[in-house]
Amino acid sequence: MLRAEKQMKLASKGIFIKSPKNNKRILEVYFLTGKRFWHQTVFCAYSLQKKTDHPIKFIFFDDGSLSKKLILSYQKQVPNSVFVMNDEIEERLKANLFAEKYPFLHHKREIYPHIKKLIDVHFAATGWKLVLDSDMLFWRQPEEMLAWLKKPKTPFYILDIESAYGFPLKEMEKLTGSTIPKQINVGIIGLKSDEIDFHNLEKWGKALENQYGGNYYLEQALSAMLIGDQTSVVGDKDEYIVYPSETQVKHEEGILHHYVAVSKKWYFNHAWQKI
Repeated sequence: MLRAEKQMKLASKGIFIKSPKNNKRILEVYFLTGKRFWHQTVFCAYSLQKKTDHPIKFIFFDDGSLSKKLILSYQKQVPNSVFVMNDEIEERLKANLFAEKYPFLHHKREIYPHIKKLIDVHFAATGWKLVLDSDMLFWRQPEEMLAWLKKPKTPFYILDIESAYGFPLKEMEKLTGSTIPKQINVGIIGLKSDEIDFHNLEKWGKALENQYGGNYYLEQALSAMLIGDQTSVVGDKDEYIVYPSETQVKHEEGILHHYVAVSKKWYFNHAWQKI
């Protein structure tokens, strides 16, 4: 598997994403990425544009590991892209007194990169944004997702194989005062930046960790708490497949695969080569 990932890293350098030449509306998607994950990011982006008839504008948020030299190289691979540097992000956070207002979130941002998908992309921003994880591949045109991108009105997410929040659901619901949907997976998640209450994220995250300790799934839990009992668009679980089996990978079943846990073996050994 590790040898196959090395091959993927080499192959990723030869990827060049061409936008379709048509008059269809340009749609935007967001990634948090860095030097360690670029090979996965560019394969995911390539697979999405390859299977989509709308031109996609890719907005990449630096996880803190990208240099200007790397970005110049990456922009050649993805001409229709914008890179938001970590320095720019930190200046925006500083200008809006992020550390002073939200000490818990500030601390988590320093030690827990996943939470940057919420903080860096959405803090002091406006409008709907669809954030994608890098460890995914598209096999067919994602009609539900594209329809949402054209007219977002409510959150969008895909379904996990089980509820993986890391904290008791009842406690999460007690903190939010709302029913929280089960099995939210943040591999694809669409939220409206200016409707995210960061005071609540600060309060909820601190309360959960004070009682139960830190957890890898904090970002997914907080995202589920933000969505709560809002009406949402949910990707069909048989098409947007989280944790695909080896058979599903080999037969390219569904629209999208999100390669979590053991399914990363099929991702590195079989899937990217097909793309």
